[in-house]
Amino acid sequence: MKHAEKIVVVTGGSQGIGLAIAERYADEGAQVVVGSRHKPEDLLHKNIQFKTLDVTCEESVHNMFNSVKEQYGRVDALINAAGVMKQASFLTTTLNDWEATLRINLTGTFLTSQCAAHLMKERGGCIINIGSIEGEAANAAHTAYVSSKGGVHALTRAIAVDLGGYNIRCNTICPGWINTSLNQSYFEDDTHQQKLNALKKLHPLGRLGEPADIAALACWLGSDDAQWVTGQSFTIDGGRTAKLPGIDC
Repeated sequence: MKHAEKIVVVTGGSQGIGLAIAERYADEGAQVVVGSRHKPEDLLHKNIQFKTLDVTCEESVHNMFNSVKEQYGRVDALINAAGVMKQASFLTTTLNDWEATLRINLTGTFLTSQCAAHLMKERGGCIINIGSIEGEAANAAHTAYVSSKGGVHALTRAIAVDLGGYNIRCNTICPGWINTSLNQSYFEDDTHQQKLNALKKLHPLGRLGEPADIAALACWLGSDDAQWVTGQSFTIDGGRTAKLPGIDC
């Protein structure tokens, strides 16, 4: 197993991509700590435990990592999957929504990564941030989200450069459209099937992504097979951003 005896922390691991990553690491032998404000409903894996975490609160972040240190003495990998997306155009984005989005998506990633890095300095480790293809290109009405994910991509490079001397690697996974609850509001009307078919046509592979697709890449990035990979952003989107708009023949 790729991650036998490793200690792995996954933020935002109560659902969607974060939960899929936690389960994949646990299946590969890791002891996984899921940090989230809400306990997952189906946290059944014997190698996964839950700890309360609010990534926007510095005290909460420090308390969780101190708890992990007391229990295990170290952290081998951190996956930052906590995130939020609010729908609003640039002209209608409120300051409250702007600050809340950046606080969770960007500042939260900074706080957890810094705490984890202090526990990794002696042995090395791996930090994996969940970014987005919207950190590189924008969909309409996602001003705060796009800005926060662009910041996560830049933060990843800064962490990789500053911490390489400690043998701490940091990379970003940039998912495209993944079938999670974060995106379900898009389908909450009578045009569900029409929208789904249109979305599938955007992807050369002909389907939307699943959390397991992201978990597979996260599992590799945290493994010894990727030990010379750092400071990189990995797009995983079924070919969506490789496809120019135009007529399907």
